[in-house]
Order: sequence, then C-alpha cells, then structure tokens
Amino acid sequence: MRTVIRYGLASVAFALIAMACFASVALGTDFEKYAIESAGVSLTTTQAGAHADFTTEFTVTSENNNPFGATRDVDVHLPPGMIGNPQAIPRCTNLQFGGSTGESCPVNTQVGVAEVTLGEGTPGTFKEPLYNLESPGGDIVARFGFYAALYPTIVNVRIDPHDYSIIASVEGAAAAAGIIGAKTTIWGVPADPIHDIFRITPEEALENGGEPRSSGLPEVPFLSNPTDCSLERQLSITATSYQMAHSPSIKTVPFPKITGCGKLDFSPTFSLTPTNPEASAPTGVEADLKIPQDETPKGLATSTLKGAVVSLPEGMTINSSAADGQAACSAEEVHFEENVPAQCPDAAKIGSAEIDVPALERVIEGAVYLRTPEPGHLFRFWLVSDELGAHIKLPAEINTNPLTGQVTTLFLGIQSLGGNPQVPVREIKLKVPGGPRAPLATPPSCGTYQTHYEFAPWSGRAPSVGDTPMQIMQGCEKGKLFSPGLQAGSILSSAGAFT
Repeated sequence: MRTVIRYGLASVAFALIAMACFASVALGTDFEKYAIESAGVSLTTTQAGAHADFTTEFTVTSENNNPFGATRDVDVHLPPGMIGNPQAIPRCTNLQFGGSTGESCPVNTQVGVAEVTLGEGTPGTFKEPLYNLESPGGDIVARFGFYAALYPTIVNVRIDPHDYSIIASVEGAAAAAGIIGAKTTIWGVPADPIHDIFRITPEEALENGGEPRSSGLPEVPFLSNPTDCSLERQLSITATSYQMAHSPSIKTVPFPKITGCGKLDFSPTFSLTPTNPEASAPTGVEADLKIPQDETPKGLATSTLKGAVVSLPEGMTINSSAADGQAACSAEEVHFEENVPAQCPDAAKIGSAEIDVPALERVIEGAVYLRTPEPGHLFRFWLVSDELGAHIKLPAEINTNPLTGQVTTLFLGIQSLGGNPQVPVREIKLKVPGGPRAPLATPPSCGTYQTHYEFAPWSGRAPSVGDTPMQIMQGCEKGKLFSPGLQAGSILSSAGAFT
C-alpha cells in the first residue's frame, strides 16, 4: 500500500483524508489525558566538537495501544551550540520524496533513521530512513523527511531568534497514524560505513530491512557537538494533538554534559584597513575576521566565537562630522530577538557585511546600522542580516578613551546568552565606506599603526590576542603645518600701573 501512496502527492492527500475519518474511531475519548509521557536525548560521545550521532525520543500517553489524542505537531527545541550542516549532504527533491516522479530519495541523501511506533490502524514499530530534503525557503533553514509507515512526514528546521538555537518541527502530522512514540537518530557523519546496515529504502523498512549499502560519498561531518563545557543544557519537546490544539504538552529533559573543551582549536586571523591612507582625514574601514574550521570527520569542530574586542590605534578617533544627517535604529526597529526582517531607517546605515556560515548554502549579506544611543552608551551599532531564514541581529558597543579618544569596539554578544551565538562562522567581513561623513578620522601623522584585538572562544581557553598593522602614508605635511605660537604680556609696562 505504501508504494501506491508514494506515487503522487494527490494520492497522498486523498489517502490521509480518508484514513483520518477512521482515526477517530480508534482513539479513546479522554482527549484531555493526551500528554508527553516520556522523553529522552543521547549522544554517542560527549566530547566537545565531536561529530556524534544525536538521538531524541518521546512517547505520548496511550491505553490499549491507542493514544489519547491524534498528534498534530511536535517541536524539538535543541540547546544552543548543537548544530548541523545540511550543505554537507546532497538533498532529496520534494518530488522524489513524494514519489510523483516515479523515483525515490537517493541513498546518499539519508542522514539518519526515525523509529516510529504507531497505534491501532497501522500498529507496530517502523524503522525508517531520514532524508535531507530541499528547503522551501522563508524562515525554514533546513528540511528533513521520513515515512511513518504509510505516512510521509516533514520536519522543518528553524532558528530561534533569542539564542540562535535550532527548533525542529513536525507540523500537521497524519491524524490517522496514531503516533504513540518516535525515536530519531541523526548521524554525525552520514557516510560512515558503520551506518550502511541502516541505509534502506522506505519499502524495505516495511519489510524489516534490506541489504547494507554504501552512501557512495566521502565522509564529511553533518552534526557537531557544542563547543562550550560550562553550560547546563536542556532539550525540550512540545507535542500538540488535533483534539486539544490549545493545550500543548511540554517535556524538558537534561542534555548530556559536554566535556573536553580544552582539546578544541581556535586560531582566528584578523585585519583592519582604513579606506583613506591620508593623515588627519575622515575614513571608513574594512575589517576581515577569519576563523579556520576543522571539517574533517575524525577531527573536532573549531570552537565558536564568544566575544571580540578590537582597539583602534591611538590617534584614530571618531570623526566629528559623522553625525551630520545620521539616524539611529532602535531595538524595536531592528526587531531584536524576533524572526522577522529588520526595518532600520536607511539614514542609520553606516556599512555592509558579509558572513560565511558553513550551515547556510551561501555567504549571506548584511548591514551595519547605528544603534539608538543611551546614557553612558553613546556610540553603538547593530550587525544585521536577514537572509536564508536566518535573522541575525548582533549588538556592538564603541567605547572612547576620555583622555586620548582611542576607539575600542566590543562584540560581547547578547547579554542573556553571555556571549555571541554559538554558531560556527568561517569569515565575517565588515565594510564601512569613507567620505566626508565617514565615522572615523585617521591619526595626525604618517607611519605604521597597530590595531589590537582579542577574540575569546566559547571553549574557555585563553583568548586569541594580537595586533594587525595599518599604514598612513599620505598628507604627512598636515602634522607639520600645525605649529601654533603664543605671545603674551601687559599692555602697559609702568611699575604699579593698572593695566
């Protein structure tokens, strides 16, 4: 029967509607008893940055092999730092997954297995292949799919805007399935031969297995453990039934304690160049932060960036003309910690950004906006990007030395997180253009100046500290032209006279 259902999305829809009519017969009538009865999470290793197999499971309340409600939605909220890279594995098309082309998902798109226990109607436990599917875009950054026996099931992956963690959601599960429980394992390295025995087709899953087969792909990491060992993490599962749609059941369980952060590498490089090499002149800057990523299957992921402090050379100050005509962007306008695009005024934009995140299919572009000042915090900005389902809104502060005017930029992350989001980043480029209203001014004399930086990793190891040079080579005579003189004395030279 599964073969018939899988050929054509119209057939799927018709079959599910028809079966849903019978689902209410099999369910009990005590719908208010529907709840998550148990939940769990495990890793094959707790080593920080390791590419472990990741398993989540839950069961709902049932009686005589019948759940008390038909599960509609399930949300699995991962803790910060637990992240995957769907770009590392080929994707199955939606047509292939639906079977409307006469094809099925290629074996090399399988990233794990889903073990689903169903109640009366299609009773039993079915161990199914889990596929990496094409993402539809919008706020969905990745998509997976599997068959719960006869029923195609989609898992949409989104980013929580509060802490940039991952939420995996099944939305609108088949009511007829009578889901009692599910156990899903996502492989850390899908092409590892150890998984060959589980690389089966959905048809073979109904027949309790098939012949082992290779993915035919090189071994590359798909999942990585968090790179911070200090946090006590949790995983939460929320389930909602069709009958009690306004009464979701939530279960929170401890996440395995991450260990071994001292083994993680963190070797960033940084450069900062003024757009104008002239002394005593308005200037923008071009900054480039690169964090090499270990993407080998047996290696450990590079630690994520927790905080950044960049101090410009003494003599490089804020340009007094920069504020002319400038606006600012408030937290409400940027939609801080919201999954919607920023709406900052164009007059608040002072630069552009390029961010290379391995988990996204391409380099995303963004902008740098001035933030609304507050007492004691006059110079601030946002780093913003709203692309590929990711809504990045990172706050930064600019401090100035009251005696020398030296400028220091602090990317210390979001206060509630205690640092920047725990997301791997290969490279961040910031470009602030020059011109008369550029935000900075170069030192008054020519020469080589050093920008000092400190980048702190989430692993807890010592920060990466260094200096990067910049050259001021033009307009050197300006400093020499500044030669003030002073003559002073009394107008009358007579002793004792008023003057």
